Amino acid sequence: MQAKEKDYKFTSGLSQWIIGFLEEKHRLGYKYEREYFELKNLDRFSIDYNCMDRLPRELVLAWTQRQANHSPQTIRSKVNLIRQLAMFMSRNGCEVYLYPSSMIPKKTYEHIPYIFSHDEVRRVFKTIDSLSPSCFSVRRHLIFPLLFRLLYCCGLRVSEALNLRVSDIDFEHGVIFIHDAKDYRDRLIPLNQDLCQRCMNYKEHVLSELSPEGYFFPAPDGLTYHIFTIRKTFRDILWNSGISYGGRNVGPRLHDLRHTFAVHSLQKLLEEGKRPAEVLPILSTYMGHKTYKGTSKYLHLTSELYPEILEKWKPHLADCCRKGWRLMNKPTDFARSLADYFTNYLAGQRNLSVNTIRSYRDTFCLLLTYLEEEQNCSPEKVQLSKLTDQTINEFMAWLEDKRRNSISTRNQRLAAIHAFFRYLQLDRPDMLLQCQKILSIRMKKHEKAVVNYLSEDSLKIFWPGRIRPPSMEGGMQHCYVFCMTPVQGFRN
Repeated sequence: MQAKEKDYKFTSGLSQWIIGFLEEKHRLGYKYEREYFELKNLDRFSIDYNCMDRLPRELVLAWTQRQANHSPQTIRSKVNLIRQLAMFMSRNGCEVYLYPSSMIPKKTYEHIPYIFSHDEVRRVFKTIDSLSPSCFSVRRHLIFPLLFRLLYCCGLRVSEALNLRVSDIDFEHGVIFIHDAKDYRDRLIPLNQDLCQRCMNYKEHVLSELSPEGYFFPAPDGLTYHIFTIRKTFRDILWNSGISYGGRNVGPRLHDLRHTFAVHSLQKLLEEGKRPAEVLPILSTYMGHKTYKGTSKYLHLTSELYPEILEKWKPHLADCCRKGWRLMNKPTDFARSLADYFTNYLAGQRNLSVNTIRSYRDTFCLLLTYLEEEQNCSPEKVQLSKLTDQTINEFMAWLEDKRRNSISTRNQRLAAIHAFFRYLQLDRPDMLLQCQKILSIRMKKHEKAVVNYLSEDSLKIFWPGRIRPPSMEGGMQHCYVFCMTPVQGFRN
């Protein structure tokens, strides 16, 4: 699906750059709907600043300054958004201030999905089926039972269910058409016989007077329900079902019905004898995932909840990993720091040359090779705590003994490592002592090559006509080169 066009009405000096930035993101397949409203706020905020074809430092720092009602995640989102805008403007020749990546608030929270047990699912739907009409919504006892069943039985996202139109349901064949979903992806959702019959009954009692373009789950005003209304209703349902709600960022959340669908589906398919390599592509397509990575985490959750099921599938799990359907591995702190160092610090903030960055890259390729071959530590398991001063000294010795590197090459590799840990001590103050121990490793002294030079008598050999007569082909060119090189100090 194509990105929806918006009527952009930006008025500040950044207006044309914001519009171009949004258009680029839309062409790349990003919806950028929330970001659009945040950029509108930035546009209004920047009116008082001189930002015609530039992104000044004072504007960036004022915009990202934390307010009393801002969480670290809110600041992180604002910083990442204005960094993306700055990089877009920089690519187009504007003067910008790039907010340092080392100052971005760290993401300290990672939600763990709540997987409902089968008994909890039964209790939840028993509560939903007992709902009664209210003065605010006289048809909620008819709408909510089917809405929550689609969320759990089909694994729909909440926004996908609320945006369904009557014309999106094929009642005859029992198929739901999801269009313009996340990443602009469309998909078909087949319904089982019981759910299809419920949709038919729902159509007869609720949708008889609605047009095909009306919402499938209409709010009392005829429009779609707001997601906050559904979330509040779901919390009330959890309370009446005897399931405690841990609060914001703890859950259970409404989206956890989708997680539960995936885990319960995997559990059922694996119990029926299906292989993981067969199941993951089907589930990934059904749920509308862009890659298998988004689906493979459910295999990990299933193995934690039902270890006896996956015990017999261990050989097949290895096959899944070879095909790229890896289980979710949490990135190490070394991986995060090194990626940020190369992509944001060296290339973005320092603007170092390509050759310098390649030299630094080769150093860490050798370091990872050393750790894997000599210390049996694969790259995906390397932690920053592993990189002690003793490890670096042993790596330097390995370069000289096993790789037969010269002392000057060894010093060059050490300089690249020093540069990384000099950056790291500002990014990770808790590792300051470890960084300083590594920075205290000295360069090794070595004999420098004696610079040879030609005497005046020796230079006379290169006078015109001594090497190749000017009359010969290329003679004048050779004469010019040999005459000018010692005078001007040209390189080869």
